[in-house]
Amino acid sequence: MGARLVCAEMIRGGVTCFADHYFAMDAVAAVVEECGIRAHPGEAYFSSQGSRGRGKSLEFALRHRGGAGGRITAAPAPHALYTVDETELTATAELARAHGLPVHIHAVENRALR
Repeated sequence: MGARLVCAEMIRGGVTCFADHYFAMDAVAAVVEECGIRAHPGEAYFSSQGSRGRGKSLEFALRHRGGAGGRITAAPAPHALYTVDETELTATAELARAHGLPVHIHAVENRALR
């Protein structure tokens, strides 16, 4: 329900594409399919989830890549530099490269990280 409302608000405001990553992104992809907007979604993961989190994120990206008639550009989505360690980031970059996928990450979220 929330994703549907947000997409409606974006469309009403003239937004044609958005980027988002967190959890329950299958629901967001389904709304994108319905409403006609373009999206760059990713299923977020943290290092605390181990390789399972990275795997789930990659599976999401592969499952939704090119979805909604090509309007979805899905990506593996390590959450942020302070929640995903260097080993996981390197593994994600290698997987993304191997599958021809972009990566979605919160690179700079506050002034302390700039």
